Amino acid sequence: MKFKIKMSFMMIAIVAVVAGGIAVIQLIQASKISLELSLRGLNYLAQQQAQYWQGRGENYISQLTVIADIMGEYETIPVQDRRDQYDNMLKATLNNNPNFARIFSIWKPNAMDGMDSRYIGRPGSSPTGQYAMTWGRDTGPIEVKSNLVIDEINAWMNGPSALKARVENPTPFKNNGKDTFIVRIGVPITRSTSGEVVGHLCVLIDIAPMQPAVEKIIKNNEEISALVIYSGNGTIMGHLVPERVGKMLTDVDTIYSNYMQEADRAVREGKEFQCSSYSPVLKANMRITMIPFQIGDSDMNWTVMIATSEKYIMKEVNAIKRFTIIFTAIVIIAAAVIVYFVLNSTTKPIVNVTFQKAEAI
Repeated sequence: MKFKIKMSFMMIAIVAVVAGGIAVIQLIQASKISLELSLRGLNYLAQQQAQYWQGRGENYISQLTVIADIMGEYETIPVQDRRDQYDNMLKATLNNNPNFARIFSIWKPNAMDGMDSRYIGRPGSSPTGQYAMTWGRDTGPIEVKSNLVIDEINAWMNGPSALKARVENPTPFKNNGKDTFIVRIGVPITRSTSGEVVGHLCVLIDIAPMQPAVEKIIKNNEEISALVIYSGNGTIMGHLVPERVGKMLTDVDTIYSNYMQEADRAVREGKEFQCSSYSPVLKANMRITMIPFQIGDSDMNWTVMIATSEKYIMKEVNAIKRFTIIFTAIVIIAAAVIVYFVLNSTTKPIVNVTFQKAEAI
């Protein structure tokens, strides 16, 4: 009897060691594959968000480019009507786009009609009569506003980047009587017959609508624990925490922990970045991916940051672990039962013969 028990324990132990070893190896491989797939999925999700937000930014540039192309046909309009027509065009554009806080167009001296001196003192002209019509809705109603960046735009139009779109970082602004932040986006106006830059068309875009979009994306995607949109200098344009909009990454985003400087550098240099850290706000360990994207042909890069909790990422890995442990336990129990009955049937004749010999003696 003792022999049968010893043999049973020995066989069960061998089966347990073999089954356990195989299970551990498979678990390690399966967990590694699952984790890699989860991280790839996180990166793919960040890429998708980057494309989405890039599309939103470039949509503004495309819209401005269409208007700029129309304005580039100015020579088909009677000289005396050009300024009035473009005044109305700019006002209508602002009226039809509630996200635009202001719109303006600045032309090179005498480029529009050769009559700058005649229009000195006209609303929408510079002190020298240069066309610089600016419409805004700072306090609500759309009205003509003074333009304070004429010299800046003149320098841009005469510089090496005149033919490129211009996108600037967010700045505080008042739109419809409310404090907000705006992004200035501009495109060149080129003479249709020669391609020469003759003017610049620009809008100030209220970034407030970005925040509801960010919140909706987080709500509709359980894998996204945090989503942030940064401008090229690290200014926050959309965030999991709405109060952080308009602030700088290095001032408020504790989610990066010891990697904050690296994250800020990646945003400013327009480079991808990944890290793992603990979020005091979400109270969880996070996997973070940052993907930059260029806005049109401008020199501006925005960056989207996606963060997913390690608990979510490890969900499939933990499921694999549970399945492997349960399956291994079942195999060992089944093996133990089989070994017991096999040994019982095998050793029983031996035991009987032994007893018979003992009785004969």
